Amino acid sequence: MRVGINGRFLRKEAPTGISKYTSALLANLADLADIDQIVVFGVETLPEPITSDHCTTTGRIPEHSGSIAHIWDQCVLPILTRRHDVDLLHSPAGIPPLVCPVPTVMTVHDLAPIRHPEWFTSKYATFYRMMTPVALRSADTIITVSKFTQQEVEAKYPYTNGQTSVIHNGTTPPPEGAAPETVPKEYFLSVGTINERKNLRRLLKAYKLYRESDPSPQELVMIGPDREIFTNTDLPEVCGVTMLGYVSDETLGWLYRHATALLYPSLYEGFGFPIVEAMSVGTPVVTSNRGAMQEVTGSAGVLVDPESVVSIAEGMRQSTIHRDELIKAGMERCSEFRWQQTAAQTLGVYRQVIE
Repeated sequence: MRVGINGRFLRKEAPTGISKYTSALLANLADLADIDQIVVFGVETLPEPITSDHCTTTGRIPEHSGSIAHIWDQCVLPILTRRHDVDLLHSPAGIPPLVCPVPTVMTVHDLAPIRHPEWFTSKYATFYRMMTPVALRSADTIITVSKFTQQEVEAKYPYTNGQTSVIHNGTTPPPEGAAPETVPKEYFLSVGTINERKNLRRLLKAYKLYRESDPSPQELVMIGPDREIFTNTDLPEVCGVTMLGYVSDETLGWLYRHATALLYPSLYEGFGFPIVEAMSVGTPVVTSNRGAMQEVTGSAGVLVDPESVVSIAEGMRQSTIHRDELIKAGMERCSEFRWQQTAAQTLGVYRQVIE
């Protein structure tokens, strides 16, 4: 089997959940015996840990995102699939070619631009509102990364019923590097791109409430890049909060391992990589009691109402009281999310498509 993968998402300077998904899926697919060759379109070199002889690249595109990238997806990518004689094309995110000479597999991570267009720029939200239903109709099969996303897709677009498969993401403990120069001794950690869906303003209000009520409060370290596709990314300054912006995977690994707990009270997620990343290194998780976050966390974390400042603040307190139990439960829970299993299930979808 020769598999084509749209690899342009691997080129992001500040890796996101989508680039993590693409990279980890590629690395594990390449080890499966039934795959003869993986052709990765849109990049010149493959990131670590992808070292398999079964992977080849076709050269980079001018831009990894934006209008040029979308035109490349629709006009150039179909030609490349024929030129490189692949059996199918998998688009790990975005909009796959609407007309393609080979069967297409489309991964949907969430419907955030459609469900909550107010969180995004008008241009970005409009593009996905117009193109997503067309792409879902044209794709031969659809992978969703959670049951929650599957339910969202099938409820919004009923014609996808019977076309979707739920394949959870895996997790890999992030590498541990040196400590950042400015970091408190004891701290909660917030991880995520700065935007409205991450609920960071309410998190900061909850942290202020927690800090006022605790005689020996933890500090709060917030990391995550600011991207141009989102609106309202300015955050207020709060005493006890350190904002580090984007950090390397090695620094992220250190911060996870030394944090008292991960605070992730997001309003909407298709999966929530930070949840399983934190659990994998023994860090308790405080997250939202809704959607994919509840699905991924199960009973292994502190679930809070993301729209209640009081609930989030109480979650911080509970994570310190029950820390040992949460560490054990989280380690057990994250063992259920393995990239080898994700790759094997994805291969099963490939087989169905080309049969």
